[in-house]
Amino acid sequence: MLQEVWAGNNGSDYTTIGDSVNVASRLESYDKSLEGGICRILISEDTYTHIQTHFSTEFIGIVQLRGLEHPTKIYQVLTKLSPQDD
Repeated sequence: MLQEVWAGNNGSDYTTIGDSVNVASRLESYDKSLEGGICRILISEDTYTHIQTHFSTEFIGIVQLRGLEHPTKIYQVLTKLSPQDD
């Protein structure tokens, strides 16, 4: 399901708002709670459905992200698949 994101100037600040922005912020915060000390790209299932044929991913788990009503399936993006894998 595609989510709308609004971006633009809000007074003197450039900002983005929308559910997708909130999920991205929560995923970034959740990443800090994982061990390993590496920089991960975490995505929700909505994004996963759009990129799964282009990138190798690993399912991390189903978590309750702060401020969201329903649990979220989280994936880590690992590498871009080679063109023959597309």
